[in-house]
Amino acid sequence: MNNEKKEDWALEQDLKYNRLTAFKLFAMTSSMVISVDELAPFGKTGATALFYLLIAGIAWFIPITQMAGEMASIDGWEKGGIFTWVKGSLGDKTGWTAMFYQWIHITVGMDTMMYVIIGALSITFGTPWFNTTPIVRFILMMVILWGATAIQVIGVRKIGRIAEWLFILGIATPVILLIISFFVYVIQGHPLHMTINWNTVIPHKLNGNTLVAFVPFMLAFCGGEASAPHVKNLDHIKSYSKVMLGLAVTAICFDLLGSMAIGMTVPKNQIENSTGFVYTYGKLLTSIGLPGDLLQKIVGIVITHKTPLDHEVISKTSRLKYIGIMGTGYDVVDIESAHRNKVVVTNIPTYASDAVAQFTFSLLLEVTTQVGLHNQLVHENRWAQAPDFTFWEKPLLELKGKTLGLIGYGHIAQKVAKIGHAFSMKVIFYNHRPKKITESWIQQVSFDELLKQSDVLSLHVIQTPETIDLINNDTIAKMKNGVIRTCLESYKGPNNLLQS
Repeated sequence: MNNEKKEDWALEQDLKYNRLTAFKLFAMTSSMVISVDELAPFGKTGATALFYLLIAGIAWFIPITQMAGEMASIDGWEKGGIFTWVKGSLGDKTGWTAMFYQWIHITVGMDTMMYVIIGALSITFGTPWFNTTPIVRFILMMVILWGATAIQVIGVRKIGRIAEWLFILGIATPVILLIISFFVYVIQGHPLHMTINWNTVIPHKLNGNTLVAFVPFMLAFCGGEASAPHVKNLDHIKSYSKVMLGLAVTAICFDLLGSMAIGMTVPKNQIENSTGFVYTYGKLLTSIGLPGDLLQKIVGIVITHKTPLDHEVISKTSRLKYIGIMGTGYDVVDIESAHRNKVVVTNIPTYASDAVAQFTFSLLLEVTTQVGLHNQLVHENRWAQAPDFTFWEKPLLELKGKTLGLIGYGHIAQKVAKIGHAFSMKVIFYNHRPKKITESWIQQVSFDELLKQSDVLSLHVIQTPETIDLINNDTIAKMKNGVIRTCLESYKGPNNLLQS
């Protein structure tokens, strides 16, 4: 019976943390195979890149991923990857040799990708020394490497969800926009820096030099086999082959068109391997009449969104015109410095409003019902030992009829108000600017009146000089005895609204 429970628990944990949809696996594997860092070197190779990419994709990537999927589906071979497969087929020494070669490939590939990220950062923030000072570049590489390593603890399922967004934002969107811009560039009749025909695409000689030139393209498609151990995490195992085939088509198309977009629009001697992708954006967009300098930076910021932008950074980026924050709070940006430099700053006020409102009431219900405490006591057998059927360690409070006071009445506070009304609470709010309300069940009051009436006080204001230490000894003295405070700001910033 215990074994059955353990198996059920293991299955439950597997479903919770490791189940993957086909698109999640596609996104995870794409990060190993498709990368914008490849496009600049491929474009620099010239028209023969088309030949090498097609051969590498069709003759190498598709067969390798299909074989890896088959081997990963064999009982006992689902863990260990290439080492397990080669060891099981050809012996220990060959297995260790295969793993060593894979380590070399991953090391080279990771270094290249990190160079591109650092190159994008240097363009975004106008700090070329990121990319030219060895010690700074090494430190940034260690931050990226260990950050990527640390995130592995959250489980395959969540990593898959992150990979979906990173694929859309970091690979698909910029590459598709690059390709579209390239077609506009061609239609407008701008000069092309590469000629494509049979003579330029097919290598004239097949010798050792041809093989050396082909190796980087083959390496570009290495890594797909690394996702094969996840084949048993798929909701539908048979979809693996379709995922890999779709990835092969996507990778070949992105690499072919993306590298040609760079090679045909930028002179060969101006293509830099670490910053070529971002640089091409600027050159392409400027050529077709769009603000290339600005969008160069936006491409970089998309890669590094939520990065703190203080006065020192903003003052050095003289061409920066826009900062878009993919979240509610803008505490990561020095707003005054942005205004002085005429930089437009935008955020997403409605981001996660429902989730934060739900969390507000999660905290409130924990305070009023003490679920966590009583769950612990039940597991300690305290309820079973109680003389009466009814057991509680602390008094339980009902919310019905209590007064919920909201300081601030933005998107999140309005969601909280509706939940409070659903609990039959009386809802009042104070906002520094009067709000027009149509609901009859909510009342707008002064700040002092809100403090006086509230049984539950919930804060939904951002940190400003006026709101720092908003709840202090003087304001607490105006409250009822035993008032509940769920002090949540409507952004992920430092909690300085309460006086220590």
